[in-house]
Amino acid sequence: MKSSKRKTRSKKDLENLKKELVLDVHIISTEALFGRLNADPTSGLTTVQAKARLLENGPNELTPPATTSEWVRFCKQLFGGFQILLWIGAFLCLLAFGIQITQFDSPPLDNVCSYFVFSIISSLHFSAIRCLNFLFCRIR
Repeated sequence: MKSSKRKTRSKKDLENLKKELVLDVHIISTEALFGRLNADPTSGLTTVQAKARLLENGPNELTPPATTSEWVRFCKQLFGGFQILLWIGAFLCLLAFGIQITQFDSPPLDNVCSYFVFSIISSLHFSAIRCLNFLFCRIR
């Protein structure tokens, strides 16, 4: 029962967040703004009003953005985009070498070499992307 209330409450909160905010505080007069906020222009809010607003609205701070785990970021960069094609090629070369072992007495090492080349290129590509992300994040 609590989870259904929480889901409906979070859906309502999400819908409220999606609505466009209409702010006119920069347009109206200061007297109208103080009247709307129930505040005194000379002394501000009373301690009781400030505590009530803190309880009602929460602290005046930005919520931090959602962050992804370092493992998820690592896996996305290691196995995403072009790297996945390189890894597939590497494992196909390894599979072909495994088949050649059963067929020949002394199988050629072409596929093993290709496997290592694909793996190294994929790792270097990952390292280059990681370094570029680090540099660009520092610049911003």
